Amino acid sequence: MLKQLTTTLNYNTGAKPAPPNEDIEHLQHHVLLSKIIIAPIVSCINICTIMPDSYEKEFIQITKARETKVNNTNEQQLLRDPEVRPTSEIIAKGLGTAGKAYAEFTKDLERYDIGLMDWRFYNDGKAWLSKGEYKWTTPRGANKAKTIFWLSIWSGFFRVSFFFGFDNREELLQLSISQDAKDLIENAKPMGKTMRFLPIVFDVSNEAQLSDLYVLAEFRKTIVK
Repeated sequence: MLKQLTTTLNYNTGAKPAPPNEDIEHLQHHVLLSKIIIAPIVSCINICTIMPDSYEKEFIQITKARETKVNNTNEQQLLRDPEVRPTSEIIAKGLGTAGKAYAEFTKDLERYDIGLMDWRFYNDGKAWLSKGEYKWTTPRGANKAKTIFWLSIWSGFFRVSFFFGFDNREELLQLSISQDAKDLIENAKPMGKTMRFLPIVFDVSNEAQLSDLYVLAEFRKTIVK
């Protein structure tokens, strides 16, 4: 292939006679294959590498939308320095009295087969975030994972954000949850380009709120999307 290409280039500069027609056709054939096969593969790799999952993008949108409200309240999101990785000590100090609820929440997740992922800094939201994932193995041996909620740390509370389909609202309202949680669901506004996501966001500061989180987490595990 390289020899043929060199021959063609030499011909274009007048160094050697033109290659036979069959060699030119062979070279054109390889060029055509590279456009048809290689280029789409490279394009796919680039797209798959840079595109975050849908729920991640929606969570970042919520974070940005709430930033304008935060400026007019006492709410303050923590873990904003990309150079300082979150530790249990830093989180406990920021949560204050809500630290007890946070400790109980993270401990209880194991009972629901939900793992808390390592903290990651997101440039879009300018903060360290974590998420709860449910992992399982199919009967055929394939490993699967599903994001159950997103987690962020604020001054005096921690925020747990669930994402459901807009068409799940009525099912959510039928769950055994508190009236406060039902009001939250009832008043939630759809998001996304097609308005198909329903974000349910809890600001948690005490243990009494945890039971609602567990019920929604269990329901989220049953949803295919």
